[in-house]
Amino acid sequence: MWEGPGDAAALARLITETLPPGASLLHLAGAEHKPEPAATLARAGYDLRIHVAYAAEPVATLPGSVAAALGGIESSLDAALHYSRRSAERALALASEAGFAEPFGAIRHYCLSEDVAVPLAGAGIPIHFVPTRPREDELLAGLD
Repeated sequence: MWEGPGDAAALARLITETLPPGASLLHLAGAEHKPEPAATLARAGYDLRIHVAYAAEPVATLPGSVAAALGGIESSLDAALHYSRRSAERALALASEAGFAEPFGAIRHYCLSEDVAVPLAGAGIPIHFVPTRPREDELLAGLD
């Protein structure tokens, strides 16, 4: 079994170095996905089929338990784990809409990749940890 290099561009490069153009590939993806590595592989002549394997649906409001944890005299949350840019954006928006932007920004934020961290960093929230490679085990290893 091979393990991919950790990002879409490197994965496309690995495939083009390993499989001949014209090979049929199945790309299992979420309903909302970035154009890579599919765009690069299609341009390189691969027969690429994208299958939507899952869809993540955002919640409309901050869950009560999270609001309670952020809204206490002192937040009872220590950290948030962010796995996608979209979920980081949504968490920030939900906390802000509920009036908890400051306590949300004060907890530690662990992001799966630099791309995931972008909306948080753009809002001035310090990012505590981003693993070298976007792997859950490496993200969790960064927890204190």
